[in-house]
Amino acid sequence: MIYVDDYKANFQRFRMSHLCAVPHDTAELNRFAESLKLKSQWFQKDRFGGHYDVSESKRVEAIRFGAIPLKPIELVKLRQTFELASRG
Repeated sequence: MIYVDDYKANFQRFRMSHLCAVPHDTAELNRFAESLKLKSQWFQKDRFGGHYDVSESKRVEAIRFGAIPLKPIELVKLRQTFELASRG
């Protein structure tokens, strides 16, 4: 599943949020990012696998394309839950 938070960190003139797949699936995330016309080099590895930072307009588009919107803390907890479950 693809999720997007509403973190809205300032980056230059943009407000950026996080787009990620939970459980982590790089292929699924990259396909979704491609549908949003995000560049593959914008993928950022993180402790949960990786994510894309997206502008507010791309966040809205992602939701329209089926991404599930969450608050930042909800997304972190969801990713942590799947990380712990994958460890056994």
